[in-house]
Amino acid sequence: MRSETCTVADWVAQSSPATVYGILAGASDAAPLQHYYRLDGRRTPQGLYLGTAYAQWHDVMPYLVALDADSPFIEWVAETTATDWGWLLASEQPVQTLYQHLQGLTQVWHQGQPVFFRYWDGAYLLPIVTQLGDRFTHLLPELAGLWLGGQGVRWEASEARAPREFPWWELPDPLAAQLAVQDRGTLINNLMQQLAERNGQLYWAFPEANLRYKVARFIERHPSPDTDLFPALEAALINEVQA
Repeated sequence: MRSETCTVADWVAQSSPATVYGILAGASDAAPLQHYYRLDGRRTPQGLYLGTAYAQWHDVMPYLVALDADSPFIEWVAETTATDWGWLLASEQPVQTLYQHLQGLTQVWHQGQPVFFRYWDGAYLLPIVTQLGDRFTHLLPELAGLWLGGQGVRWEASEARAPREFPWWELPDPLAAQLAVQDRGTLINNLMQQLAERNGQLYWAFPEANLRYKVARFIERHPSPDTDLFPALEAALINEVQA
């Protein structure tokens, strides 16, 4: 793996003959999907949760779209100050195979539980790419390069692998601990998702903004990322509802 600070225009120019794709984060306040349609719109972005149990999660769905080298959207990428809008990748593999590999990262295993993997957030993904190095192509085979957070990353040709249904990858504990310290947002999102799936009645007992605040405060009081926090969180919220 080779990594260097570079402009997105230089990275795109060096990526030929591979096709450049954008991963657009539907959950980002920067609204990259809307900017893509406003500035380019030559192709229809493919929702990466379609065909899964989360196909109706339109507000937070990540998207895959092929980009021409002269796409005005690439100029937006160069100018935006947002760090969670998504990222660019270069690959020569068939688009449907790439789509399936990305969809296979919707959830990963952590502490014996399937949790959502925020791979579509460039700021979140960069330390994972840095830590895994050449092993990152086990997650996304036949990857030529990425551009995220001002960094251009490139790999030598990697072995082709068949796409797998999620969750198949287990997040290494040391990497999980590093990510938890770096960004509590992922832990908050995963706990809220577990609550929605396991105890929907309790989830809807609070306005979403209030629930997020309660989960964040709970994490502050239980800072260990290596502990399964869900049972204690559920018990605490039940006590609030019954008080």
